[in-house]
Amino acid sequence: MSTIPAILSNGHKIYHVSNNSSQHKPDWFKNSSAKTRKRQQLRRGDVEILQDFEFPTFCSKVKQSSDGNYIVAVGGYPPQVRVYDVHQVSLKFQRNLDYDIIDFQILEEDWKKLVFLCTDRRLEFHSQYGSHYRARIPKNGRDLMIDRNTADLHIVTSGPQVYRFNLDRGQFMAPWETSLTEGIQVCGHNPVYSMMAYGGEDGCLEIWDPRCRERAAKLDVASFLSACVENEDIGISSLRFDEMDGISLAVGMSSGYCLLFDIRSSQPLVTKNQGYGLAVEGVKFHPKMRHILSHDKKSIKIWKRESGDNFATIESNTDIHHTCLIGSSGLLFAATEDKPIHSYYIPSLGTAPKWCSFLDNLTEELEEQRQNVVYENYQFVTREELESLGLQQFESNLLKPYMHGFFIDLKLYRKLKDAADPHAYEEYRQQKLQEKLEKIRSSRIAKRPKYPKVNKEKWKEQSTSVSQDSRFQAMFEDPDFEIQQDNERYRQTHASHQAKKNRKP
Repeated sequence: MSTIPAILSNGHKIYHVSNNSSQHKPDWFKNSSAKTRKRQQLRRGDVEILQDFEFPTFCSKVKQSSDGNYIVAVGGYPPQVRVYDVHQVSLKFQRNLDYDIIDFQILEEDWKKLVFLCTDRRLEFHSQYGSHYRARIPKNGRDLMIDRNTADLHIVTSGPQVYRFNLDRGQFMAPWETSLTEGIQVCGHNPVYSMMAYGGEDGCLEIWDPRCRERAAKLDVASFLSACVENEDIGISSLRFDEMDGISLAVGMSSGYCLLFDIRSSQPLVTKNQGYGLAVEGVKFHPKMRHILSHDKKSIKIWKRESGDNFATIESNTDIHHTCLIGSSGLLFAATEDKPIHSYYIPSLGTAPKWCSFLDNLTEELEEQRQNVVYENYQFVTREELESLGLQQFESNLLKPYMHGFFIDLKLYRKLKDAADPHAYEEYRQQKLQEKLEKIRSSRIAKRPKYPKVNKEKWKEQSTSVSQDSRFQAMFEDPDFEIQQDNERYRQTHASHQAKKNRKP
């Protein structure tokens, strides 16, 4: 049986299923062969969702393909991309790049066409066979988004321009000039209404319509936080449209706040404080539960969109770079500064995906197991039980105070228990023997009941209190009260009863 550590947050259990983290492995485990390492993992009860689901140093981004069959992740060092086949539950391939990867997009439903936004102002396209084409952009890119309606790649940089690369023509189009003069941090796409959104360092948000290539709206998001945020923390660090309705828009700020908007209104519906004062680096909408996931470097908050109340919180010991929610399930991947890609399973958020449905079985078995709340080799005793054992004078030497009682060595506790009640074992033995005898008696053939001569079927259907009541004795003894089941009128009034009787084998 595998052991998965569980975290309880607001009454919801969170299972950290990637418990083979390198920081918990001893040196002899890390330096062993692959076969030995696999054998030791099975012995230790580790759960491996995907084979080799890790990077040499860290992971920066992890995403799922549109068809749901592949997981694509990038990290370093060296800079590389890894593609995992979820149905094979293994690494499909890995490919190294020349420059660090800032962001990437999956151009098709599967993994066969990818585009990477790299450092050194480089845009690199990859196909199934490897690197296909490279292009340079005028400034260092910060974020990347694809508009599938126009086949345009939108690249935002430190300037106010939005550079567009058309995948159909294979060339750059005329850039869009925004009013975000201090630079654009992030961009987002609304697939329902075909709109693009850009968040600037000055805390302003612009919505553009690609059909007319003009700005449709502008909103100063930072003004809603002017009372509680300093001037240097007004930038927009992340944004995301709800792909289910296209109306909701979540905006993450550099100050650690997240605002939820309805695009039909200029006022935020909910304002959520992440709590650490760090920039909100990512926001997502859960398609089934309709909750919102926002994360900074230290924690992942899952909160209700109606009120902003916390649904669950996941805290990490390493910096969180990116999160990936697997469809409408309760499985969540987190790309962190650690070598393995961390995986969290939240049953109350949704069931596990089909390709790792074993997670549901593991968590159900863990729920059925009885959890021991005492320390290993120690027994918890209350003060009343302590007095019955006669250990009041040894409170300072043999006992460790804890809450409303004490911890005592388990071997010592058993010796004192036997000395205080020497007949306890004999009573326990007699009790078990009596239970065994009762079980044997119950398995013997029971005495057949004595049925009456009249209305035998009716007597079986009635309860014991009715059949033994003196007022109804005549109905089971006098032949004049016998029910004529062959009578035509009886069959008409009890047609359903007769049909059930005929269906019995």
